[in-house]
Amino acid sequence: MKKLFLLIFLITASLGHAQKGEDNTTYNLKQVDEAPAPEGTAFADYFKKNFKSTEKLAAPLQISFLVEKGGVVHDAKVFGEVSPAVSKEAIRVIKSLKKWKPGKKGGKAVRVRYTATINL
Repeated sequence: MKKLFLLIFLITASLGHAQKGEDNTTYNLKQVDEAPAPEGTAFADYFKKNFKSTEKLAAPLQISFLVEKGGVVHDAKVFGEVSPAVSKEAIRVIKSLKKWKPGKKGGKAVRVRYTATINL
């Protein structure tokens, strides 16, 4: 009986916390007041400097990643018709990024799906 009471208490407490928790909405660049930005070097410059591939790309590279409220960058994706090697290298470069200045909406830091087209 004590275990059942404890289980009900934990479930109730976690539901209450989830309702009062922070907003985890993901916004796109057009929905925020301030776009996320890297500290120091412009993103395109950083990407071009660190991207190493012997393959010639027929079209610009389209990439996307999340910038969390705390500035952590993750969930990198590459779009378009590129080889697995190019995709892997682009994701490697994105994973090497340091924390960014987070995007803001209404003066508060928010999660932002950052998308970019890189001409290499």
